[in-house]
Amino acid sequence: MDYLEAFRNLRPNMKYGRKSPQKAILLLAIIEMYENSVLSDNEIVYDETLKGTFLKVWNKVLPEDTALLTEAYIPFWYMQNEDFWHVVPMRGKEDILLLLKDDQIKPSESKINDCVQYVELDEDLFFLLTMPSGRSSLKRALLETYTNLSNRMIDKLSEASDNSVDHSAIAMDEYKDLLRTSEKGQKVQDSSSSNGQPLFAHLDEEIQLTIALEYYKFQKKHRQERGIFKELFPNVEDLYKRIVISPIKQGEILQSFSFVYENFLGDLKIALMSEDGSMDLIDSINDAIRILNDEQRSDFQDDLAEDVVAKEDAISTLAASDPDDQVITDRLPLIPAQESRKGKPWSEDEEKKLSTYYQLGYSVEEIAVAFGRTEISIKMRLSKLGLMDYVYEEERDIEIEDVPSTDAANIPLDIFVENSSKQGDIYNMQGERIFSVNGQLKVFHGKVYRFNYKGVCFTVKDLVRHGKNWDKGTKKIVAYPEADLYQVLDPIGFINQIEDVVEYPQWENNRILVEGKWYDFEGYYIKSADCSKVEETTEEQDDTYSSEYMPKGKLKAIDKVAQSSYDYLWLIAVADFMGEKQQCPSLSYDYLACMMIANAWEILNEHPELKEQEEELVDCINFLIEESKDYMDVALDWSSPKDVVYDAIKDYPMAGVFEDTVEELVESAPYNVLKAWISTDDRQEMVLQSNAFHNACLYAIHPRKVDPYIEVNPNWTRSLFFEHTNLVDFLKRHYVLMNRT
Repeated sequence: MDYLEAFRNLRPNMKYGRKSPQKAILLLAIIEMYENSVLSDNEIVYDETLKGTFLKVWNKVLPEDTALLTEAYIPFWYMQNEDFWHVVPMRGKEDILLLLKDDQIKPSESKINDCVQYVELDEDLFFLLTMPSGRSSLKRALLETYTNLSNRMIDKLSEASDNSVDHSAIAMDEYKDLLRTSEKGQKVQDSSSSNGQPLFAHLDEEIQLTIALEYYKFQKKHRQERGIFKELFPNVEDLYKRIVISPIKQGEILQSFSFVYENFLGDLKIALMSEDGSMDLIDSINDAIRILNDEQRSDFQDDLAEDVVAKEDAISTLAASDPDDQVITDRLPLIPAQESRKGKPWSEDEEKKLSTYYQLGYSVEEIAVAFGRTEISIKMRLSKLGLMDYVYEEERDIEIEDVPSTDAANIPLDIFVENSSKQGDIYNMQGERIFSVNGQLKVFHGKVYRFNYKGVCFTVKDLVRHGKNWDKGTKKIVAYPEADLYQVLDPIGFINQIEDVVEYPQWENNRILVEGKWYDFEGYYIKSADCSKVEETTEEQDDTYSSEYMPKGKLKAIDKVAQSSYDYLWLIAVADFMGEKQQCPSLSYDYLACMMIANAWEILNEHPELKEQEEELVDCINFLIEESKDYMDVALDWSSPKDVVYDAIKDYPMAGVFEDTVEELVESAPYNVLKAWISTDDRQEMVLQSNAFHNACLYAIHPRKVDPYIEVNPNWTRSLFFEHTNLVDFLKRHYVLMNRT
């Protein structure tokens, strides 16, 4: 939404029918409250402070228009006709406010105090109000449109009255000045400014905008961590400085926020990958992540860098002289490369150093470690430089295991593969790269496979050769985060864990061997895998599977973490929404509680012997049965179907025993269930980790004062949908068992 345009065209109230100033003055008052830090979050309460500020602003900008002056509650109420203004009612007062709005009835001030909890703005508008430049622009739009003040007075009143600095504007000005005054290729030293702004301004404009976008997106998405984030990085330039110049180390921030910050850096890195000229910054982000995870690493890297510089200086001196004149009695060990160079093009400097190292007597193994390349790559480059006679076929493993694969087009062994941190490459025997792909490559049974580990899933594809061209084939293995395979894989070194891939005529029978254990095509552990024989699935086996069903991933630990029968009802409700009703991943506590009651209603009717253990639920159900006789569209009884019960109670005003039961149902269950993934009793810590989907947890908790909700992990939606019936049956059985014991 264009909020400047929206502010210039506020809908008039019915009384005046023109651009009346009441709404504008209220908005100006709210802006002033944000400037003075009276408001800091997106919750605007109608109270004495707001009323006093409204009157003060009116007297400042419209001192002569006393005839139009109204009580603040009037524009506060009619502002809901604007798309950016959202009234949050008191619990149980929803119907009253809806009736007042539908019938266009102006409520009294006392009615607003009784029925309105607070107002929320659009999140985008809220963020504009947190920035001085945003507030200034919005004030100007209101003052120019709804007052008769002079331009000079509007300029004065539009200025930010707080002492905040719009750092983004400063950075952009500096960037423009830099373009005007700097010669091509001129470097900007970060030491020229204590706040690092010139260094930031030197970045490409698209990269600046990408960083700024991720900076504000993070704050918008992570309201719980916003305060900590702003304290560490008051502006975008400070964030850039803490990444490039002085990265955060372990111990400088809370462990919980450290995890969230690392995920932010990962998202920033992904966002920058699409921008030209961002590789240096991406490397800095990788370094920042490493330093964040190991506080000793920065000191080590500093020492290593000094050694590298010294070593390179010495090598350069040697290279400038005749190697035959050098007598090396005690060669210094070569410094290991700080990053892999596998698959990357050879530079002239690298070739010179390679020649010098080899002529000085360093072994191929030593050189390979120093260059961050494979020994084969070193030998082939030495061969190309005329320093070594080497043919790749001499070291090839030509034995191919006989496996049950339907793909007869085995690749001739006239290629080899190398992996870097981000991609896999195929080379011909001349050392020329002929194909590159995201992920890691490995050859099994004469066939090249691509392995890709992402936050969404782990996949295995084959690579198909068409003459001189290569292309990605079909998926052979797909493991989602809840799968056993995904959880044992190292996100960085996973390629070294993979020992074999076996294909079968039916792709669902494919197998992968990781660290001595076999996993099926969905990544689940096979207790007794015999890859020479694949049994056909039968209906009888399906029945057995259904009766012996066990939840997948860490969800199977539910029996260990469940502290109450409500925990099972909570999980059943989540499963029902994602499987049966196929709702969006954002599920409100109130709706979940109503589904919990509906499920308990059904279970307790089937097992009346459990009613004694669930007295509060029984009282609540009896209360709702009585209420339904006079106040609901359908009369309920104990035999009412679950769906009928849920539809009847989900929007029914919560009061009395109904409200009390709802509050108790959702008090602990959301946290108890998450202990299967997040081992902590600190609820704030659990909220932080769940919002980062730590350990691929089932959902994230958003414990708002009003309308708290959970956000189901997208990686779980597939399992919750396809396994809904089995999972619910399992949970119901264990709910009954817990109550019986």
